[in-house]
Amino acid sequence: MVRNAVPFRATFDGHTLAVAPEATRLAEGAAAVERTFARAFGEDFIAANRGALWYLTKYFTPHPPGEPHFFVKPWAFTRTPPGWSSLLDGIHGEGYDVMRGVVATDVFFATPAVFHVRRLGAPIEVPEGAPLLRVLPIPRDLLRAGFREARFLDA
Repeated sequence: MVRNAVPFRATFDGHTLAVAPEATRLAEGAAAVERTFARAFGEDFIAANRGALWYLTKYFTPHPPGEPHFFVKPWAFTRTPPGWSSLLDGIHGEGYDVMRGVVATDVFFATPAVFHVRRLGAPIEVPEGAPLLRVLPIPRDLLRAGFREARFLDA
């Protein structure tokens, strides 16, 4: 289970989506991510890969204007064996849904939560610790397998 690390409110007015995170918690979390990367890879890595690190430290990313969607990028990675992906099963909340998707987590380790805001004109609130996603590893061969229809005959 992936949980929210930064409490926030989001409001969609039909055209503009505004996300208002708790600024102190966002800054603390972003600084912790930077420190962790600096310890693991060194300061030169941080300087050379600022854009990649920004993906995580920003935590929120909007979609184009007019859409009731935005990304939350949890401070966690999921890595699966070659040939495996992860089904990201989003959690339903009051006034929003976190959408379902599949990520090839054998090559891309982030687990983004894509929010669809269903409430118009009033904010949704997502507290720290709220569940966002269930992450289910799955072989890609199984994703491509398809289904067969089984028909039962009347007796």
